[in-house]
Amino acid sequence: MYQNNKLTRAIRLAVAAGVTATAFALPSTAALAQEAESEESVERIAVTGSRILNPNVESSSPVVTVEAELFDIRGTTDAVDLLNTLPSFFADQTTAFANGATGTSTANLRGLGSTRTLVLVDGKRLPPGGPLATFAQDLNLVAPQMVERVDVVTGGASAVYGSDAISGVVNFITRKDFEGVEVDFQYGFNQSDNNSALFRDALEAVNQTPQRGSVTDNDTFQLNLLMGSSTADGRGNVTAYLNYSKSNGVQQGDRDFSQCATFPTGDDQLVCLGSNQGPFPTTFVVDGTGYSLGQDDTLTEGFNNPFNFNPFNPIRRAVERFNIGFSGYYDLADEVTSYMDFGFTTSQSPQVIAPSAAFGSTINRVNCNNPVLTPETRNVICGTPDINGQFSDRVDENGFAQAQIRRRFVEGGPRTDDRTRTNFRSVMGVRGVIDDTFDWDVFAQYSETRLQRVQFNQVTLDNLTRALDIVADPTTGNPVCRSVVDGTDPNCIPFVSAYQNGLTSDPGLAAYVDTPTLTSGTGKQTIVGGTIGGDLTEFNVKSPLADEGISVIAGFEWRRDELFQQADGIAAAGNLVGAGGATTPVNAETRVTEFFFEAQVPLVSGVTGVEQLNLTTAYRYSDYESTNNLNRTVGGEFDTDTWAFGLAWVPYEDVRVRAQFQRAVRAPNINELFAPQNTNLSSLSDPCAGSTPSATQAQCANTGLSAALFGNVPPDSGQLNLLTGGNPNLEPEESDTYTLGVVYQPSFVDNLSVSVDYFDITLENAIDTVPAAVTLNQCITNGSPEFCSLITRGPDGSLTFFPREQAFIEASNQNIAEFATTGIDFQIIYSLEGEFGEFTFNYNSTYLTSIEETSLPGTPSFDCAGFYGNGCGDVNPEYRHNFVTTWNTPIEDLSASLVWRHVGSTNLAGTVNSGFGQDGSITTAVQDGDRSIDESVESENYLDLTVFYQLTESVQLRAGVNNVLDNDPPVVTTFGPASGVNVEANTVAGVYDAAGRFIFVGATVNF
Repeated sequence: MYQNNKLTRAIRLAVAAGVTATAFALPSTAALAQEAESEESVERIAVTGSRILNPNVESSSPVVTVEAELFDIRGTTDAVDLLNTLPSFFADQTTAFANGATGTSTANLRGLGSTRTLVLVDGKRLPPGGPLATFAQDLNLVAPQMVERVDVVTGGASAVYGSDAISGVVNFITRKDFEGVEVDFQYGFNQSDNNSALFRDALEAVNQTPQRGSVTDNDTFQLNLLMGSSTADGRGNVTAYLNYSKSNGVQQGDRDFSQCATFPTGDDQLVCLGSNQGPFPTTFVVDGTGYSLGQDDTLTEGFNNPFNFNPFNPIRRAVERFNIGFSGYYDLADEVTSYMDFGFTTSQSPQVIAPSAAFGSTINRVNCNNPVLTPETRNVICGTPDINGQFSDRVDENGFAQAQIRRRFVEGGPRTDDRTRTNFRSVMGVRGVIDDTFDWDVFAQYSETRLQRVQFNQVTLDNLTRALDIVADPTTGNPVCRSVVDGTDPNCIPFVSAYQNGLTSDPGLAAYVDTPTLTSGTGKQTIVGGTIGGDLTEFNVKSPLADEGISVIAGFEWRRDELFQQADGIAAAGNLVGAGGATTPVNAETRVTEFFFEAQVPLVSGVTGVEQLNLTTAYRYSDYESTNNLNRTVGGEFDTDTWAFGLAWVPYEDVRVRAQFQRAVRAPNINELFAPQNTNLSSLSDPCAGSTPSATQAQCANTGLSAALFGNVPPDSGQLNLLTGGNPNLEPEESDTYTLGVVYQPSFVDNLSVSVDYFDITLENAIDTVPAAVTLNQCITNGSPEFCSLITRGPDGSLTFFPREQAFIEASNQNIAEFATTGIDFQIIYSLEGEFGEFTFNYNSTYLTSIEETSLPGTPSFDCAGFYGNGCGDVNPEYRHNFVTTWNTPIEDLSASLVWRHVGSTNLAGTVNSGFGQDGSITTAVQDGDRSIDESVESENYLDLTVFYQLTESVQLRAGVNNVLDNDPPVVTTFGPASGVNVEANTVAGVYDAAGRFIFVGATVNF
């Protein structure tokens, strides 16, 4: 936690394991400083959570430090994967996401959202993810080889660091003064045994062949190069780095437990969706009734053999990343130092999902004179013609019947959303000391993130509509597109295989229907800031009861964020099927000017019962402006005040107590302010859809469904239309954080530290969209008008109707929500040495006592601790831990680390049948009296083992296995009652090790 090499070495010797102690769980900072000072003066240091430089600070903020060695222990190539092993972090954007992936990696501390976690590098902001992302900071920009440690501060820190630090701060501290050359190489892969009896039976029941036996994939390569040199005069140093990593990904079709999308059936069983082998049956929906086209081209009433999309989707996306940069400093004078930090990153991660389709109401009319319609199909859709050749009343004067065509366009292959992000970040500054008392620092920072998004195999609605509108060529009688005959589109190719499985469409159909689209954008961030502060002891500004004087710091910061985004004509018009709504242009910026002040006030020291008592306080004033440059709309102009108070009390040498209150804010970002209103897709199913809805007629009437349409709404494919967008009138979020902790380091037990910290975070005026799952559940269960008013059904009663602007669940940004979370962090660190070597044990856990959400003012809050789904989102286990054991064996140069990761169990929050209680309580879901496999997600335990061997003084070898036992992830069915959950591969994405074992070997060589 301290930016000082001597102290860091002392701390590492004291704890010597992956996750080090919190701020007070370390040996007394003052004691360490005094020992070092006996030889030479101690360099001023900064503790994450404060900007004050002081070697004798006792922090009131709980800080957990992750040492860089954990990158090697875990074999991870992504910083976010490392953070997500800590119990205080929740899964967010990672390579485990397919649907909804942005190509970024984001940190979500305390489960309050990644935009409420501030990420720093050496105390300065990491730039946001940029276009088509949440505007949370992208951890892909962090080069693992440059990381010395990661400090994590719990709770609001806006008074110290500014907006976004609602749930806390993640600060990556980089290596300094490196000399020489360090090369690190690692190769790894995933392996799974594929031995799930549950899925074997489910797959065989639908005539699919289960994956059996061992499979290996996801070849992962990483190369790190670090070079550093000091100047000849000893006044400066430059450290350069290069990082290249590539992972090939894992497909869901290569694991038995993810080989098929699933439904629960009760009694802890499930069924798989139908075959994913073509050709696929077309389904026609006539007057709300589905008719499936069989292999022999006969029609069967019902939605038979539904498409299994899982094999096309990844468990882990492929990703390729390249980082290069350098940092350095030079002493311009004895008390003046210039410094710089330059970095360049490019990352590419294609999002691959199942082929597009004519979903629901995308195509809602059929030409009754289509020559490839079988007589049976024509009679069902159009009716039997009378003696004059006239069809039924459902056929209009142009010969079209009102009927939906539903079919996956497998001829075009899986949809690919290929995103390449390129980032450049530069920091330049000058710092110094005045009269050995006052430290000053001025800097400028600029970053730019460019996005290029290319979508392949996305079906163009206009072309698909023309390809399905088939007539007989007046000259040859062969089936052709109507647009070829009338000359509106002579390039059209008829989609004959959609109407008869025995027919084969022209190979050129895919190229005609699929149209690549391009979206590009740029995000920019400019920061200018400065600070001045010092220790006022020599001016005798201090408490009469304390030895140390008051330390202060004051500063300013000006920051501007800009976002530009544009798409080609097809994407901008939203003329793509299965790709969400239109990609509309954005050209906007936000600006903020800030002034801040911080003080450390030693109140009492050297008194019985009070060896040390410090008061910390901080204040920040911020003035915000925002502009939409497309239409010169001015967003909210407002100012905010944030502050903090803390106490650090050392009653005697063995015990340290810390307490803090923080008022924090988060200003709305560009996306939240100015993202245009747009209709996208949500991972949600309509309980009123299908011939046998799970909700009652009265419940569905609450959502606007007429009695005539009940039981006749076309089934959905697990994706409903969602209306989203920005709001230029948003106001800042505001939170209060209380923390109280104690650290016990008994003097009679060497190398033992125990810490307990309580946290309480309340967030008001939160910027949120009412979760679509909450809207559906509350409207159906309680008929709440504030929720029901957010639901608009299409003419056919569905929430999948096309155009999407006619049917949706509204979820635009509003200052409407409240969040609150409480819990307790535990940490125990102990090391001992004996004849069997040296052992270090590091236990880190979080007990989540509550995580509450109030979706709308005046509505009940509900506590999601221990629950998931249906308004609670992804799993919120009450207990999680990470336990690292490190063994330095009696065999010289051989050591090993064992990590035990535990994710507690969760229950499914109430469904439309059981519901949220009127008082906001949550009941466990039970489906028709039988236990659903989704009713609970069992606890999961993972073991990770890594062995290190110091081959020579300059060469270290390592080999490891994560998820040693190849635990399959707990099952959450694709179309089960758990709505609003990021379900990928029949489990919760990003939380569990869904790809099986990860086996890796690596070497680090120093020159």
